[in-house]
Amino acid sequence: MEKIKGNKLGLVLGFFFAIIHALWVLAVGIGIGQSFLDWIMPRHFIDMAYGVLPFSFVTALVIIIAAFVTGYLAGWLFTLLWNCNCKMKK
Repeated sequence: MEKIKGNKLGLVLGFFFAIIHALWVLAVGIGIGQSFLDWIMPRHFIDMAYGVLPFSFVTALVIIIAAFVTGYLAGWLFTLLWNCNCKMKK
């Protein structure tokens, strides 16, 4: 098995997570966030009263940065586990 570079996978997952959350921020910003929740929740067998808060630039920035950091750490951790497994197979 081939070794994976932690930084590269971390960046890929970080940007992926950030883009997904940026799309959510955009949905909230243009006013369709609540409609999306009303549509998606029943498809996951969830019937709870959730409400989308008013748009906040600071909150939007924090959620995108937090998503990137989480994705980066997940990619780095996956790489660590993958590469350890490669060493055990040899």
